[in-house]
Amino acid sequence: SFHPAHVAKVYGRTLTHRRFLSLIFIVACYFGGMFLYIASAPTVIFDYLHLNSDDFGMMFVPMVTGMICGAWVSGRLAHSWHVERTIKLALTLMTIGTVLNAAQALLLPPMLITTIAPLMFYTCGIGIAMPAMTVLSLDCFPHNRGTASAMQGFIQMLGNALISSIAVPLLSFHPAHLALGQLTLIAIALLLWYRTPPASQ
Repeated sequence: SFHPAHVAKVYGRTLTHRRFLSLIFIVACYFGGMFLYIASAPTVIFDYLHLNSDDFGMMFVPMVTGMICGAWVSGRLAHSWHVERTIKLALTLMTIGTVLNAAQALLLPPMLITTIAPLMFYTCGIGIAMPAMTVLSLDCFPHNRGTASAMQGFIQMLGNALISSIAVPLLSFHPAHLALGQLTLIAIALLLWYRTPPASQ
């Protein structure tokens, strides 16, 4: 039904479903960890790495390659691994990438390989996680998957807007600040994952 009262009721259910909210905020957090660097790309390329306007591919090509590799791994695992095991692998890879990124930002001067390699590791984890997380979140509302998908997209875009308008201006003054911001986001995602109610709730 497209009656406004029915649509509002369905959206209202998504806002009170604890498992669904946990899952979509996990996605918003770990995707936000990547978007933090997407929105800060000019600062990373020009100010940290001292490259020029023709060199953005040196950052984005490895990140996209990481996501493609992660999606390929996810497809290979889909037939043999339980979806939650796949997500745990993805979160582990993202955590490793984030810790490596924080370590290099705190201990080393900005260099192309040390700055980009952890981000590629991180986006590989995102590529593995995205299909599995989408399945889990949409399964919360098997009769209203379109509504669930719309709400997930809205929360993700809202998170990106907050990151680009608030977090990036506050954190982009130093590589370590960006890295610690990413570390904070993945820590929140991990906390939410291990506190997510089971599917029956």
